[in-house]
Amino acid sequence: MGEFDLAIGAEGLFKTQGSPGGIISELIRRTEPLRNKLKNELNLLERRINELGFSNKSPETLHSLRLQTQKLRLGIASPWLFVTRHSQSIQWLNEASAISSGKSGGSTFLEELVQDINQMQPEDMKIHRINGSDFRDAFAASVYSGSGGLVLHVMKALGHRSLKSTQVYLDNNIINEQADKLYSKFSDSLWHEIKISKRVEPSVLAKWARDGQPSDDERLRLNSYRMLLRSRLDIGCKNPTQPPKTVAPNFTADGNTLCPVQRCTLCEHAVVFPESIQGLAKRVAELRYIKSRMSIALFLNSSFDEELNNTEEILKFYDSEKADTEIEKWIDLISKNKHRAIEFDGL
Repeated sequence: MGEFDLAIGAEGLFKTQGSPGGIISELIRRTEPLRNKLKNELNLLERRINELGFSNKSPETLHSLRLQTQKLRLGIASPWLFVTRHSQSIQWLNEASAISSGKSGGSTFLEELVQDINQMQPEDMKIHRINGSDFRDAFAASVYSGSGGLVLHVMKALGHRSLKSTQVYLDNNIINEQADKLYSKFSDSLWHEIKISKRVEPSVLAKWARDGQPSDDERLRLNSYRMLLRSRLDIGCKNPTQPPKTVAPNFTADGNTLCPVQRCTLCEHAVVFPESIQGLAKRVAELRYIKSRMSIALFLNSSFDEELNNTEEILKFYDSEKADTEIEKWIDLISKNKHRAIEFDGL
C-alpha cells in the first residue's frame, strides 16, 4: 500500500478515466501478466525454501532465498511494474529508481533539482534534501490545513481504507511536526522577550506563536491596556468614570467617581485579559445563583440573561477545564455563604 498511496495526489480517484485512481487501475490491469510471472517465481521460491527447511541444509542459501521472496512480494504489491530495455527483467519503481535523473555521476533528479533551487536561495533558506515522500506529506498537509483539520477529508484524499491509518499518518507526519514547530517558535520568542524586554508577557508570547513578532504599535497598545484600571472581575476599563447608561442608568458622571456597577460583559469599555478568567467565572456563578432565585420569565426579561450569555461566550476562549473548575469553586463559596452574589450596584 505504501507505493500505491504515493501515487495518489488528488481527489475523485475513480470518477473519471483521467483521475489518478483510474490511471493506476488501468496500469495495474495492463501489467497483470508481469505480476503473474512474479507470482509464479514466488511460488517456486517458496517451494524450494520448504524443501531446504525440511532438510535443514544450506542455511546461507535459505537466507538468500528468503530475501528474494521479500523482494518479489514488494514487486507483486507494486502497481509500477516494467521491463528493462536491456536485460528484459521485470522491475518496479522504488525510492531510488523513481527519482533517477538518468544522467551520469549517480545523482538523482531530486538532488539536481535541489541544487538548481539553492543557486537562487540565500544561505539561510537553502534546501538540504527532498525525498519522494515529501511531496505526499506536502499534499496531505495542504488538505489537512485547507479542510480545517478534518481527518475524514485527508483519509479520502490519501486513499486510506481506515480512519486509524489516517490518524496515525497525521500524528507521525503533520500534527507532531506542527507541535515541534510551535514549541520551537515559543521557545525562541520566550528567550527573545527575556533578553530584550527583561520580562515575560503571556499575550506577547501568544502573538509570537500564532502570527509572528508583535509590532511596536501592538506592544504600545498592550501596555496601555495593562495600565487600565481593573474592575472586581479583573477586567480592564477604558473609561471607568463614564459607564454607558445601558449598564448604569442611575450613574451621574462627575469625572472622578468610578463606575460602581461593574457588569463588565455588558459594557463597551471592557478589555478582557488572560488573567480575567477567575473574575469571569465568579460572575457566571453569581448570575446562575441569581437565576435560581428569580422566576424564569423575570430573568429572561432582565439584562441578567444577556450578561450571562456574554460571560459564558467569553469563557469559551479560555481552557474549558480550568474555567469549569473556577465556576464550581465560586458556586461552592456562594452556597456556603462565603461569597455574596452581587446584583446591580457593585457593593
